[in-house]
Amino acid sequence: MKFQGTPSYIISKKLQNLKFFLKNWSKTTYGKISENKAQPTAQIDDLNAMEEFSTLSDTQFIERVELRAKLKQINLDNARKWLVRSMTQHFKEADANTKFFHSLANGRRRRNTIQKLIINGEDNFSLGDISDEISRYFYKLFQDDHTLRPQIEEKYFTKITDQESRSLEREITEDEDEAWKIIKNFKNNKSSGPDRYNMDLFKVV
Repeated sequence: MKFQGTPSYIISKKLQNLKFFLKNWSKTTYGKISENKAQPTAQIDDLNAMEEFSTLSDTQFIERVELRAKLKQINLDNARKWLVRSMTQHFKEADANTKFFHSLANGRRRRNTIQKLIINGEDNFSLGDISDEISRYFYKLFQDDHTLRPQIEEKYFTKITDQESRSLEREITEDEDEAWKIIKNFKNNKSSGPDRYNMDLFKVV
């Protein structure tokens, strides 16, 4: 179709016509999904019923495979249609407090909820029992049952005598040359002690 007029008018008319064709295409492709599913589903049910009383022929078996593939494609098309619609609606409404937003949140909650858990070999549907069982499982999983604690025995280390211990704590009142010699023997670039002074400062002083 050709239109005459200003560029904005031509673009507007072309978009209107495009919308018209897209509506017809959508109605043809997705508008009769329920009807399209009914026929192959009924045919598959008939073939399954026949199989219960007799063996299907090769032609019937192939026909059922093709019907199942057709039904699968119809379901994929239907899922694709609703996915596109949900994305469009989410783009319009974003995270507004709408029915659509709450349906998404509830659907996510249902998918993440554990409805059933096998406890002691039996199916359990109680949310309280499921919560307790999960807590016990992870508590046991991260519990330290085999604690290895190193033991320090005296036989591996030599001990100083009481006299040597008292000599280490005595005040330096004389023999400054000996103290200065000890300070000079310390290595440089070491971390400071509790008083925040390192040995470099003492050597300078």
